Amino acid sequence: MVQSTVNNAAVSSGRELFQLHKVVQPLDAETFKAIKPHIKNGVLYLSREPELINKINVVDKGTLLLQYINAETLAKKEQSERMHIKSNLIQLKRNPNKAENRIIQDGENFYADVNGLFVYYDLTVRMIEIFLDADIDLRITDDNIKVIADLYPAIKRGKDIELNDILLKLADLKVSAGVNEKRIVDILKGFNQNRKIIRDLELASGSLPVNGKDGWIEYKVSLTKDLAVKVNEKGKLDFHGITSVTTVAKDQELAVVHPPELGIDGFDVHGKVLKSKPGNAVNISVGPNTYKALDGNQKIFASIDGFLKEYGNGFEVNERYIINGDIDYGSGNIVCKGSLKVRGDVNRDFVLNLSKDIEVDGCVSDALLEAGENVVIGGGFSGNGDGVIKAGGNIDVKYVRNQTIYCRGTFTFKRDLIDSNLYVKGKVAGNSSQATIMGGRIIAGEGVDVTTIGNEYALPTIIEVGYDYEFSSRIEELYSASKELTKQIENIDKIIVKYANFKRCGTAQIEELKKQAAVRAELKAELDEIHEKAEALKQQISKPSNAVVKVSRIVYPGVQIIINNRIFKVTEPLNAKTFMLNENDEVIYS
Repeated sequence: MVQSTVNNAAVSSGRELFQLHKVVQPLDAETFKAIKPHIKNGVLYLSREPELINKINVVDKGTLLLQYINAETLAKKEQSERMHIKSNLIQLKRNPNKAENRIIQDGENFYADVNGLFVYYDLTVRMIEIFLDADIDLRITDDNIKVIADLYPAIKRGKDIELNDILLKLADLKVSAGVNEKRIVDILKGFNQNRKIIRDLELASGSLPVNGKDGWIEYKVSLTKDLAVKVNEKGKLDFHGITSVTTVAKDQELAVVHPPELGIDGFDVHGKVLKSKPGNAVNISVGPNTYKALDGNQKIFASIDGFLKEYGNGFEVNERYIINGDIDYGSGNIVCKGSLKVRGDVNRDFVLNLSKDIEVDGCVSDALLEAGENVVIGGGFSGNGDGVIKAGGNIDVKYVRNQTIYCRGTFTFKRDLIDSNLYVKGKVAGNSSQATIMGGRIIAGEGVDVTTIGNEYALPTIIEVGYDYEFSSRIEELYSASKELTKQIENIDKIIVKYANFKRCGTAQIEELKKQAAVRAELKAELDEIHEKAEALKQQISKPSNAVVKVSRIVYPGVQIIINNRIFKVTEPLNAKTFMLNENDEVIYS
């Protein structure tokens, strides 16, 4: 209740008395101070401050607020009514009928000109309009990509927000793109029912441009080293299989160059197109021994077999690969096409398999070397007898001890061949005064030319010349097949004998007997063909040739010289001899 400002004393000079209407009560000073910060331009937007609804009394437009009373009238009323009415009297500094006060006058009565709050504060009365309708604040993000809204619900009988209200506000902001009207309608339906404030609601959204993807290179081969440790047949980790090189074949696809992609333009909420940037092209150079082809995309291929290497922003392929060290766990096995040079040694159990040449500056232990062409070893080839070298061309080595070699060309060595097995299609030749063969077996199709064979202890040494060693291998394969066929025939013969001992055979037994006889005939024909092939190879081995065994210094007892299956056993030391076949196909020396 507002306390009257009137007492028994006279009304202050310059002020007049007004009587409050009995159904209204001005907002007290304390409450007014609490809501004053929410008043903007004389209006209280109650939808933005719904918690205030329980703290105020809303006065409807047209409500009688107060009545002007002069001193004479006041005296008469007090005498006639015999009551104190001072509690309903207030004094004001000025007449309430001013535009900003939102109070209108009719005679001596004053009425509310708006729906709102009736406020008496600092000897002044006025109406503060209350906005009960739902309201909306819109803002556009700095990049003009989104329109963000805060929605304030209607209070009591206030008007709800409709789609058109929002569209008009968007139009005022010149928003013309990215408005999802269906989504807005769905949101407004729930908002108007729940009547709870919604903040930071996205009402419209554009789209940022998406720049094009740069061109890129799709590598079809991996330059990453294979560091996978494998498990061998014994279930143990095998680190030999780790490889340090990448090899490719001729015409193998190395890479595909994909072109750049165009970007996707965006737009802002004002409908302005936001241009995207196309991707940048990427180029790949054609390095040595590579070539470029077009098949929709640009492709790079290898023009030779060899080793792959990065070349600037492209590739190069080299026929020859150099390892500046040993073949060990750091390099791993190397199985590929091309040629390989090793500046160090080749350690035990490692594998080198090249389509062309292998060159080793150091020594080779119990390893496997296979070359499509030539093998050159600066040091020796020695070990426990587990090492093998196979070459499609020539082999040159300093020495060989207790190892096996297969050579389809010429084999040359400098110092000695000890307890080793050599199978050479061409010639075995020593290229120094120390070239000695001691122990083992040497087969050389075109002959042998060395300094010394055997030793003073009559170490058994076999030297065979005059035929291709693969004839012997093929004969062994044929004999193995012959044994298997012979075994099968013997088993069939047992079945046939079994049926032959029957006093009487039924139809089924007779048919089985015929079947077994037919199988035996096929196996026998195959066996006869194998014997013919083996015999033909034997004849090739025994066919006289011009191959010779030349020894420039000495041949010791214990050495057998075999030329085209003709054997000559050395029983005494022989100096500087050349062994050959005479016109009678006998081994002689001169």
